[in-house]
Amino acid sequence: MDKLIESTQLGTKKDGRTWRCRLISAGQGSSAYYPAETLEEYGERALPKGTHIYLNHPTETEEWERAGARDIRDYAGVLVEDAKYDAEEKALYANVKFNKSIAELVEDAYEDIALSIDIRKFELSENEEGIPVADKLDYSPLNNVAIVPKGGRDGKIISLVESYREKIDKPERKPMTEEEIKALAESIVSTLVPALKEALTPEAPEESPDLVGALEEAFEANLPAGARKRVAQAAENGEDYKALIESEKADIKAIREDALKEAHQEGVFDTSGDYDKEFSSLAIFGGGK
Repeated sequence: MDKLIESTQLGTKKDGRTWRCRLISAGQGSSAYYPAETLEEYGERALPKGTHIYLNHPTETEEWERAGARDIRDYAGVLVEDAKYDAEEKALYANVKFNKSIAELVEDAYEDIALSIDIRKFELSENEEGIPVADKLDYSPLNNVAIVPKGGRDGKIISLVESYREKIDKPERKPMTEEEIKALAESIVSTLVPALKEALTPEAPEESPDLVGALEEAFEANLPAGARKRVAQAAENGEDYKALIESEKADIKAIREDALKEAHQEGVFDTSGDYDKEFSSLAIFGGGK
């Protein structure tokens, strides 16, 4: 004996796909006797949430060829919670969600079909009458539950479980009072009107740089080409190009004075102090020894 297979009947439906199921109850089955203590102590561990549901048990050939694994084409659903022991009924219960593809079959035939557990890891002993007794049920990834035509435990179909329905309490919607409507309207107006005004107000156009005026003043100041270019760039960047013109003029004047001083030191001109006039002469006629 290498596995325990026992059966119970499905319960009434919840929503067409999720059902309340009795997996097994204490008593004599076709494979062994199941004490209530064993189901209570080991049922949750042997059949946890996520345990697969399949259509039928595998044949001996399939069992041998697949080494206990099941064909995915027979996959029918899954336990959506751990199996729980009901002390009053001495049975294991769990909610089972069936595949959409077989939900209609379950709905139509739940009164005539059964569930059969398939436990792959367990410990057995024999009582005084030589009947196998399930002393322990353990977890195995191959443990599963099968949908079968008839239950195997004691050759009986167990009575239906009470309907299991999940109730979701939704808060009652009450109509708004006149004061609440007025307050909501005032809140909307106070929030949206300023935002709409800001969105609809056209932005003031940015002032374009006065490039023409800057170049005109640069020419009037007799600035060379390089200096005029710098003035134009300053005007385009929005900088104070007038101050730059004055700075360029001061730099040019300083360069002239330095050049004339050097020329006087070398004897090119007699010192007269009129550097601007002498610089003009130097520029026209040239200078040097």
